[in-house]
Amino acid sequence: STFVAQRGIYKHSDRDLVVDEPGAQIILIDSHGAKLPEWRREMLELAEIIATKLQQESVVVEIQKNGRSVETIGVGP
Repeated sequence: STFVAQRGIYKHSDRDLVVDEPGAQIILIDSHGAKLPEWRREMLELAEIIATKLQQESVVVEIQKNGRSVETIGVGP
């Protein structure tokens, strides 16, 4: 896995408020050949834990295959 710390800037979903806060990316690579449904379920469970523990409105999960985005999902606590 790879962790990237960065500033996160986004527009709040309920208001026209622009939020500028510390952010991060976590890059996980399936090196064991899990089937996509299993991998997807595990990543969504992890995103929900991260959103809950870090008190985030949502965590974005992007699933890629061979460097191409397959699915992008917003996960809340």
